Amino acid sequence: EASHIIDILEKELIYLTGGRDRQGGPVITFPTHRQHVGFNIEDITTCLKYLAQIPSEESKRRGVTVVIDSRDGSWSNLVTVLGCLKESLGDFLKQVLVIKQDGADRRSSSSSFRRDKPNIEPEFISVNRLYTFVDRNQLTGMFAGSLLYYHRDWLSNRLDLEKFIRETRAASNHLDNLEYQIHQMVGRREPSSPIESSRQHRHLQQEIKHVSSQVIRDGKELLNRLQQQEERYPDDIDPVSTLDHLEAQKQVKRLVQYMENRIDKLQNLVEDQDRSVVTNQKFEELQRHIKSVLSWILGPGEKLLASQTDIGDSYEAADELRKRHEELEIKCTDTYG
Repeated sequence: EASHIIDILEKELIYLTGGRDRQGGPVITFPTHRQHVGFNIEDITTCLKYLAQIPSEESKRRGVTVVIDSRDGSWSNLVTVLGCLKESLGDFLKQVLVIKQDGADRRSSSSSFRRDKPNIEPEFISVNRLYTFVDRNQLTGMFAGSLLYYHRDWLSNRLDLEKFIRETRAASNHLDNLEYQIHQMVGRREPSSPIESSRQHRHLQQEIKHVSSQVIRDGKELLNRLQQQEERYPDDIDPVSTLDHLEAQKQVKRLVQYMENRIDKLQNLVEDQDRSVVTNQKFEELQRHIKSVLSWILGPGEKLLASQTDIGDSYEAADELRKRHEELEIKCTDTYG
């Protein structure tokens, strides 16, 4: 992650501007040295390995073009640099273009380069010749191109993006644990009071929203910053978003959508669990009432019915027995429903 090698990235040894060559492959740029910046081979390799993981696999399969700005004499140790490129980029490395002063176009014939990687020889070219490999709108101002690149902005975006990815991963693990707890609660089928069920419902809803909602807000804020970044440029500049920049936006959108879907799924699961609990409670209450009725029928009710055998020996006596039976029926209805 960028945060792990931020001291190296801040040295601006290598740029991944987001530009593409004419075949659609990523362009990695070695700018001229800043004299006061110290670095070693391990710094170059570490930086290359980090940058190589950013472009999409599809674009890397088109081959990576490396542009080395050596017009002021920088990067004179090309054999060493080529070794770093081979180690870090492997088969993705397509071509190495070394920019010299105008009139210096030539392909290296040094045996040292051929031993290092037989199929990749650095080609020494001028800036004008560079345009045959990479269009101007895919090159930055250092090569008289129109592609906007500010390293501080790029590094800030990478740090924010990777921080959001870490937070999303942690929030996803948190939701996984909550989902497991919900399934465990449903599986136990332990009877609980309405108050306890309500308490559990509130607890789960709070746990679901506590971390996840903040992550979603952070993701939307990051996405808005990425989308509106061009507005900070001067009015006379028409910025064009690079494929890497657009891919970062897509990645944030996917993660935000993923978290929103996870929250909806868990909230629905909690609601289903609550409905299941309420249904079970009503069923248990019905069972208790049925058991109570059956107990009465097989007990006092049977004795009562067995004792009520009179039919009356006159109309008045029969009517009296009828009234007493209706009173008993009303009493049973009030008691047992």
